[in-house]
Formats: sequence, structure tokens, C-alpha cells
Amino acid sequence: CVTGVQTCALPICKLMWFLEGHEKKCNSLIPNPSNPHHLVSASLDRSVKLWDSRMINSKSSTGKAFVWSLDYSLSCNNAIWSPNGKHLVVTCMDHHLYVYENESLLQDHAEKTLRKSIRHNNHTGRWLTKFMPSFDPHNNDVFAIGSMESPRRIELYSCSRGHQIGSLQNPDYLGSVQSLIAFHPLSPFELVGANSSGRLHYFHK
Repeated sequence: CVTGVQTCALPICKLMWFLEGHEKKCNSLIPNPSNPHHLVSASLDRSVKLWDSRMINSKSSTGKAFVWSLDYSLSCNNAIWSPNGKHLVVTCMDHHLYVYENESLLQDHAEKTLRKSIRHNNHTGRWLTKFMPSFDPHNNDVFAIGSMESPRRIELYSCSRGHQIGSLQNPDYLGSVQSLIAFHPLSPFELVGANSSGRLHYFHK
């Protein structure tokens, strides 16, 4: 599988570089907010990899750019950073959310400390969009993710506590699985959930 980054100057798109680092489809590629040159990728090949874009000086510099790899028993849907770049949450098809919190995540050949392993049903099935958690931009410790539980809900988790700290639900209006979550970037306590049909559900305090 090829993990690539492109730059576009419409109407022409030019490939800047590509990385050959996964054996199967790459599901996500996200830069670290505090260190944008560090990119984390998650793949169907059961791995999460860190890359350093500063080491890329040609269209293909996979060996130099590769920093480390985390391996899992089943495929990884995505890996996301907290707003300050200190937390990494991996959504895995083994029905767990893996939370890492350690400066060593951005270092080569260092131990990757698993802070919490949270049980979560990530099997959305063939027809639903895979769960994509989202961090609260106003709180580096809290992230939200959809749920397969009934009644349907959006669940809130704490990285430091390693368990669910709340949920958002309303059986009268929310009757579908919320695969995607987005917090308001400026206004605290506001977020939107989206299902696979494109319907949005807005929550505020």
C-alpha cells in the first residue's frame, strides 16, 4: 500500500512524495499538532507507523522517513493525536481503543508506553462508516466516539482515567450510529455527530 501526500494548485495536482510503508490499505494519515513533520498512519495490515517528513528529500525516501511501528492483532481503523500532540488514540478492530501518552512516541527506538486499553465495540459492519474518534479542542484529555450500544449515543472518554466519563443521547432524535464526530473549534461544549446516511446531530450544553 502506498501512503502519499499531494499538493494541489487547481486545476493541476502535483505529487510531492510517497511512502511505501504498509502492506495493505492505509486508513488514516494524520500530522502531530505540535510537531507537524511527524505523521502517524494506521492500516489494514494491523500496524500503526510514525513517519518524519523532514527526512524526505525525494519522491520516495521510505527508509529514512520511517521512525517506528506498533503492531496489533487485527486491522487499525485510524490513529489520532490529541490537540497538544501528547496523546495518541488508536481505534482497532480487536474492539479496543489504545491510548498512548509518552514523549517517547516522537522518538526513534524508544519504548512506546501504553497508558490505557479501553474495551469498545468497533465492529460497525460492512455498510456503516468506521468509527473516527475526535478530541475536544478545549481539553487534551477528553475524546468522543460513536457507539454500537442501544439506545444510540456518543460516548466521551478520558485518556488519563482510561474509561468512559459520559455519553450524549436522546432516543427521540438520535436513533442511528454516529460514525463521525466533530467538536466546535471555538465554542466549548458543542459537537456534531454524523451517521453514514449524512444526517447530523448537534449537541450543546
